[in-house]
Amino acid sequence: MLKRIVQTGITLAALLVGMQAANAQTKIRFALDWIPGSAHAPFLIALQKGYYKAEGLDVTVDPGKGSTEVVRQLAAGVYDMGFPDINVLAEFNARNPEQAFPVVMSGYEQAPAAIFFLKSKGIKEPKQLDGKKLGSAAHDSTFKLFPIFAQINGIDLPSVQIQYIEPNLREAMLARGEVDATPGQLFNAVMQLKSKGVPESDIGYFMYSKYGLPLYSNSIAANKAFLEKNPEAVRAFLRATMKGVRDMVKDPEEGVKA
Repeated sequence: MLKRIVQTGITLAALLVGMQAANAQTKIRFALDWIPGSAHAPFLIALQKGYYKAEGLDVTVDPGKGSTEVVRQLAAGVYDMGFPDINVLAEFNARNPEQAFPVVMSGYEQAPAAIFFLKSKGIKEPKQLDGKKLGSAAHDSTFKLFPIFAQINGIDLPSVQIQYIEPNLREAMLARGEVDATPGQLFNAVMQLKSKGVPESDIGYFMYSKYGLPLYSNSIAANKAFLEKNPEAVRAFLRATMKGVRDMVKDPEEGVKA
């Protein structure tokens, strides 16, 4: 399933090169998977620098509360396009073939998903999460994969105390010691924890990719009906987003400011 989705995304992405701009002011409602962070810089740069507008698009970018919610909203047509975790999308498509919708561009080659903790708490290996309090948003894609991570690494899942929290409280609660661990994305969580006063030397994490889960991750997806009705708009959106990617690579500070 994952391979087929990725191949479809690569094929569609290849067709984008050299296409003409979409019709003027086509509206696109775009959902991030989470509160805005460094991973979302290309979208924010493209929005702020007028790349979407130059392609004839009227784009709104909204924060999300996890990939599970984004996938549900895309399937329901609440949003036209979004940035969900491909693993969550693959699961949804397998269970709901009549509502299945595609990935149009892959975001990451390797998942940045991880479980974060403070080294000062004495956690050194995944098994030491037994009996600990894990704080997560219910729809977080990394959290959805935690049972598989736990099984692979011998964690006693029933002993882990799950506390459901809002996305914007996750790192703050870990920094204050109100939870022992949180799931998250490497580039966002580390920056958030540092901003909450946690020394980088005290930030520990177990990368899923290094502990038995070599997965793909977030990708740009489109509501099936919207894609069929507005293929040029989708192509234009991806062209503009790639300009944002190139700007971020050329000047990482611009990505931070975005």
